[in-house]
Amino acid sequence: MLVTAGAAFAGGAAVAAVGEGIIAANREQPVVRDTAQTAGQDAAAGQASVVGEDTVPFHGQHQAGIGTAAQAHAVFCAFDLRDGVDAAGLGKLLRILTDDAVRVTAGRPALGDTAPELASTPARLTVTVGFGPALFDKIGRTDARPAGFTDLPAFGRIDRLEDRYSGGDLVLQICADDQLTVAHTQRMLLKDTRAFATARWFQRGFLRASGSGPAGSTPRNLMGQVDGTVNPTGDAALDAVVWHPGPGWFTGGTLLVLRRLRMDLNSWDELDRSAMETVIGRRLSNGSPLTGVDEHDEPDLAATDAAGLPAIADFAHLRLARGDGPARQILRRPYNYDESPSPTGDSDVGLLFCSYQADIAAQFIPIQQRLADGDLLNRWTTPIGSAVFAIPPGCQPRRVPRRRTAVMTRANRAGPTSPGARIVLRRSGFLTAVLLVLCAAQALLAPAVSAHNVLISSSPAADSVLAAAPASIVLVFDQNVEPTYAKVAVTVAGHDPVEITPTVNGPTVTADLGTAGLPDDPPTDAPVAWRVGYRIVSADGHPVSGIVDFSVGAATTPTGDAGSAAPPTAAAGQQRTLQAGDTRDTSTAAAGPDGSPWWWIGGGLLAVLAVAAGSGPCAGTAEVAAPTADPTPEADPAAGRELPALRLRLPRRDHGR
Repeated sequence: MLVTAGAAFAGGAAVAAVGEGIIAANREQPVVRDTAQTAGQDAAAGQASVVGEDTVPFHGQHQAGIGTAAQAHAVFCAFDLRDGVDAAGLGKLLRILTDDAVRVTAGRPALGDTAPELASTPARLTVTVGFGPALFDKIGRTDARPAGFTDLPAFGRIDRLEDRYSGGDLVLQICADDQLTVAHTQRMLLKDTRAFATARWFQRGFLRASGSGPAGSTPRNLMGQVDGTVNPTGDAALDAVVWHPGPGWFTGGTLLVLRRLRMDLNSWDELDRSAMETVIGRRLSNGSPLTGVDEHDEPDLAATDAAGLPAIADFAHLRLARGDGPARQILRRPYNYDESPSPTGDSDVGLLFCSYQADIAAQFIPIQQRLADGDLLNRWTTPIGSAVFAIPPGCQPRRVPRRRTAVMTRANRAGPTSPGARIVLRRSGFLTAVLLVLCAAQALLAPAVSAHNVLISSSPAADSVLAAAPASIVLVFDQNVEPTYAKVAVTVAGHDPVEITPTVNGPTVTADLGTAGLPDDPPTDAPVAWRVGYRIVSADGHPVSGIVDFSVGAATTPTGDAGSAAPPTAAAGQQRTLQAGDTRDTSTAAAGPDGSPWWWIGGGLLAVLAVAAGSGPCAGTAEVAAPTADPTPEADPAAGRELPALRLRLPRRDHGR
């Protein structure tokens, strides 16, 4: 089904050529309210509507389900053509699929549907069809394959691909805001394919339920990361990034890359929040870049932190995932997946990363190659599935008068709702005291959050004063350091930071200053402040940043010989550590006034005794509080641009040229 609105390659009888393709069902559409919401238009004004009644037109210049605002549920179904299915057979399959897709997306049952009630809730249902690279060979139409459309190259450093999630001749992308609608549509369309293709794989994904967050908000993945901030919005941007410019039958189509990324959330959970944000380059709270305040603030990739290193690290996902200019962006439409845990309880979760672009080689591959080479996030994500598909342009309905078909009515699902009573337990003072004691005990006994890699010594030592500038900086950590990501920046007072790529030998990081190009200022009477900022990644993938300050000149407590680094000595003074994106000079805060958690625990126990003394004994009876109405959520704007009517066709071979 090469879908095209133009007739440059299409003509003659419907089955005469490959790609006459998806011929639209020739029946009048029921009177339903179309609310096709394209990306970036969700926040338009309008009254909220019942989610299940919303429809997205099947016909249009482009196939639905791409520029459409992402629905809450999706399934991707891949098939391989059966032996003997040629161009004519593919054309028959596409006509059958089109007929049923037109029906179900409008809230009508497919032909032969034995449970038509399940089709009456479209919930913004879209059905999108695409072709794998091998399909064109199998049907003998290599001339129709879009230029440069082929399987992705191997990304050997990160790929661990499995056949059960990769490849395919044909794909059906089914999306809706209701999981039951998706499941029923999948079953109906699978019936259509049985005589022509065999199932290869199915991949299901989800986002937050429709209406559970602000309209138009960026979804989150299972790592907690806001995923999909940088996306083209509006017709002009989609034209430049997503839709194939032509010429030819594929004008208005797009290319889909589907990558299945398994997440190792168990080890990801071992990172502290600051480390997570350093890896991503954005704050987890609202998705803002570490150099900004709001999610859509433009990141300042040249900004440095208090250590003199890039505020957004070289290995940060944000830095490497950005395209080179507006035309080299991609449209991200990801979905989460969550499969059954293993017998040992390990989660099988991850992301179905869906990327749509006009040119895979020019847009997707450069980004993916940068990520494969340097993204620290690769330690917690592994590509286990990969497939590419050509998504033909949209189609228009054939204008042949037909008898009006009956329109199914929807049952009124509105029912009484009640907020439910909330039970409030009145506990005795003794129980409260016990709980507080348990909390204090937990604070005492629970191990501190793992520091992962800690600087144990430096040369020069922190807060020391040297007679002359050192020839090198030596940092020694308590664990091995990952050599790939180690960075050191040296700042001499009054000058800009100088970034140095150090050598790494196990836990020792050495920065040679001889060729670093540091300023050579004349001696002064007063010591000159030097600052060494470092950012390293421990063997377990945890990023660690910090600062070592010392002075040079008029030495009173020299550490190390002038012109050479002394053997590493215990770092003096406070060890300064930096949070992700922090541009201030911060120090590690002590747990209490004396640097010990005992101060807090003692205060907590005193509070426990005070509560216990002031609370009278009372029966642990339960009271039923009066029901309170939940706050009324804001109306979700139901706006959207109505797409023109569409029709799908495959290009026919032009024997006259």
